Amino acid sequence: MTVSAIQVREEAALFHLFVGQFTNFLVGKGFIHTDLFGPNAMSVGYVLINVEPGAEYDVFNAASELPFVVDANLLFGDHDLIVKIEAENMGVIARLVVDNIRSIDGVLNTKTLACAEL
Repeated sequence: MTVSAIQVREEAALFHLFVGQFTNFLVGKGFIHTDLFGPNAMSVGYVLINVEPGAEYDVFNAASELPFVVDANLLFGDHDLIVKIEAENMGVIARLVVDNIRSIDGVLNTKTLACAEL
């Protein structure tokens, strides 16, 4: 049996349509999630913070109280503190860092690390 290129293309298009519809069905039923972090996926960023000597605990406490900070830790080494931030997108994270974290008394500088969104 000989199959033409047109027939193969038509069969492939039908298969593609079926797979798309079936995938949408599975997503709708909750069997497949379309994001990595569940239905309320958030962008994640880590902020490395350098503080004035002696201000580590004050900055840590102030940063920990911010509603968008989900974790904070004091560090040894080149940076004094790291905080994990979750927000709707990286633009919001950047604005939160500039408007809130950098304005904490004792913060000298920050470096924001954006997590990859695959």
